[in-house]
Amino acid sequence: MLTQNDNKEIPLDDIRVEMIKHHTVDDFDDLQRSMTINFVINNYGFIGTVFFTINGTPPRGYAIYHIGLNKISYYNIRGERWKDERYISVPEIQELIRNRKFKVEQFVFGGDSEKCTNEIEECVLLDNLKFL
Repeated sequence: MLTQNDNKEIPLDDIRVEMIKHHTVDDFDDLQRSMTINFVINNYGFIGTVFFTINGTPPRGYAIYHIGLNKISYYNIRGERWKDERYISVPEIQELIRNRKFKVEQFVFGGDSEKCTNEIEECVLLDNLKFL
C-alpha cells in the first residue's frame, strides 16, 4: 500500500486515456481526443488545483488533481465521481508549474475577489469579477 511519502507517478497521457476509456468505446478515433488542462490559483496566490477535461460535445469526463493532497478524482459527464487515486504525483504538471510554461486565465466572482495575490499576471477588477 502506498503512503504519502511513496507517491505514485502518473503520466499525463495515462490520465487522458483513463477518462476516454471510461466514457467511450475502445475506438481509435476516441483515443485521439485531446485533453484540456486548466490551472487554478486557489492556494493563496499559488496553483493548488489542476482541472482536466477530454474535449468533445459534451466534454467526455473530468479529473481534478489536488496538488497539496497528492490526489486525483475522476468524474463522469454528469459530474459524478467514479474514481479517486491518492498518493500520486503528475511529474509533467510539476514541471510546467516549476518552469511557468502555461498561461493562467481565471475568473473569480464574489467573496474576497478584491484581493489579488497572483504573482503570475496582473489583475483587472471589473465589478466583482477578477481576470488573472
